[in-house]
Amino acid sequence: EAGETDGRNCAALQKLAGVLLSEGKAKEAVRVMNRAIAINPDELSYLNRLAEAQIADMDVEAAIGTYRKIVERDPSYEESLLRLGTLLGLQRKHEEAEAVLRRALELQPADPKVLTGLGSILVAEEKYEEGVAILERSAKIEKSVETSTALGVASESVGKLDQALAYYDEAKQLGSADPTLDNHIAALKKRVTTE
Repeated sequence: EAGETDGRNCAALQKLAGVLLSEGKAKEAVRVMNRAIAINPDELSYLNRLAEAQIADMDVEAAIGTYRKIVERDPSYEESLLRLGTLLGLQRKHEEAEAVLRRALELQPADPKVLTGLGSILVAEEKYEEGVAILERSAKIEKSVETSTALGVASESVGKLDQALAYYDEAKQLGSADPTLDNHIAALKKRVTTE
């Protein structure tokens, strides 16, 4: 704790928080990052690490607040926009998530994570045509479990069950760890054969 006002110690606190997070000690990481921010409140990377610790501590509302602070100070902080949009989507705040992810997309129009996040939110909002177009754009750049699953959900939602099955199978092939996906695929196959 010696020399707490020395900025170099803030960097050490940030590294310590990373170690604590890797050890599963999220509450301690939050406390450490709050100390660093108290010393240097203008450093966005410290706020970013705080938000990561808050997520690990399952304090999603606090993380949303922290990411909002980051993007208010620097609207071009694309990674924080992506994380904020994702968290808002998980909280079912779809309109706000869409707006945030559209800002991220303006900054990184070819980022598959941003494209998948926005496409998934649009599907959740039942804006299927635009959502699918964006998800397909993402899949052309980089196939992922998330993109294939979201395309499966979109296809299933509009009654394209064979197409949904193909996307869900693709998600499995890409390494989906969702334990419910196999059961969902089996139930969907039954629906397809009975319809």
